[in-house]
Amino acid sequence: MLADQFIIVFTAYVIAAGSPGPSNMRIMAVAMNDGRRAALAIASGVVSGSIFWGLMAATGVSAILSRYAQALVILQVLGGLYLLYLAFKAGKAALSS
Repeated sequence: MLADQFIIVFTAYVIAAGSPGPSNMRIMAVAMNDGRRAALAIASGVVSGSIFWGLMAATGVSAILSRYAQALVILQVLGGLYLLYLAFKAGKAALSS
């Protein structure tokens, strides 16, 4: 890699690493509005999700899912059902308040 290409890539990396993502912004917002305990709960969820997806990528789950299409469909259906469950809970909470 040429030096000028390296500088461009390194600069982009530094900018991306230094800017907070949506997860960090959410953690900061919760900390300011709801306190430290709630922010730590959000942060632990973010960290556990990152660890989960990191482990899945490291163990090659994507290769397995691409090889067995039925497993991917089952995972998508389960994910959709979970999203519907979350939507139901959110709607129920909104109507009760």
